[in-house]
Amino acid sequence: MSDERKGLPSASAFPRFALCPGSYRAEIDAPPEEPSADALSGTRIHAVLAGVAGEDTLSGDELETLESARALANLAVRDVLGRGEPDQVWREQRLWMPDPDTLSPLFSGQFDLVIRRGKRVLLLDYKSGRDPVVAEESWQLRALVALATENGLVDDDDHLTAGIIQPHVRPSLRLVDYGLKDRTLAMEATRDLARRVMRQGEPRVPSEAACKYCRAKPVCPAAQAVVAHAASLTIFTRDDREIVTGATMAWLLGQCSLAEDLIGSVRGRARAMLDENPNAIPGWRQRPGVVREKILDVGGLWLHAQARGIAAEAFTRACSMTKKDLKAMTRASLGLKGKALEMELRELTSGCVESRETAKQLVRDGENERIPDYDDAP
Repeated sequence: MSDERKGLPSASAFPRFALCPGSYRAEIDAPPEEPSADALSGTRIHAVLAGVAGEDTLSGDELETLESARALANLAVRDVLGRGEPDQVWREQRLWMPDPDTLSPLFSGQFDLVIRRGKRVLLLDYKSGRDPVVAEESWQLRALVALATENGLVDDDDHLTAGIIQPHVRPSLRLVDYGLKDRTLAMEATRDLARRVMRQGEPRVPSEAACKYCRAKPVCPAAQAVVAHAASLTIFTRDDREIVTGATMAWLLGQCSLAEDLIGSVRGRARAMLDENPNAIPGWRQRPGVVREKILDVGGLWLHAQARGIAAEAFTRACSMTKKDLKAMTRASLGLKGKALEMELRELTSGCVESRETAKQLVRDGENERIPDYDDAP
């Protein structure tokens, strides 16, 4: 498969490059990783938003995310551009930033939507994940603004507003204005970052955020060293338990996420190596998976059960349905969406649902909190 990025830095990775400049070169020789379920879901949603795939390719949850993204985009268009037909609309285009000294390509980026009406321009980036992104601090958005400016989508006297739409995060719509000076600074900063990460010897700075989407983490000595250091700490003995500070615990929790990501990537790479060569890893092999059967045709099963005299009440007690499945069925059968769908679900499930609270979760307090890094190690 050809690489549309031509092996050069891409705007989507700029947030990682800013945290870990050495990660770009680290990834060049890194083994490929299978995309996660969340990444594949985001790709499907983006394809529908771009008009290159139909809504029938999406699950019920993905359709909800799609509808929310469209509603938020319409809100942004109305607030920034006002009402009326746009003059120009661009979707899902990859743009290139040349090096002003050599004129050779420096980096690229693909925006989701740019709309012009008069002298006002709106640039939007969709995020279907659950990690909050602050528009004012987003290196990816900064790079997309620089690319739009360099490629003539924005004129010097235009009013540009750039925004991030993230349906699963609050606030779900964040907009920031980019004046001419801001756009110039964005071009300079992103060019400098692209040049820097392509140089040899740039430092690798492992952290939860920097390593999360980095393909090199299974083989990165810097990431392995951080996890090994955290594992070597002996702070939970009976004598020391009371003196563990909140700052130390914050650092350790960050390393837990980094370690979990690293472990998952290492195991994934090991499976791929053993698939290719069963003797690739001394002392390790793959045990065959467990075969599990899943009933796909409940209706057909009911016909067989009914013919054998099994009562409907007994059959339904043995069946289970999730709220997610019920919602998808109701949407498809009745054609309902949004509030109408929610009201119908409340009536459908009245007296038939038991509510349980899950265990408490550890979450980072505040999207703008700095992620503790290696310098904060105890």
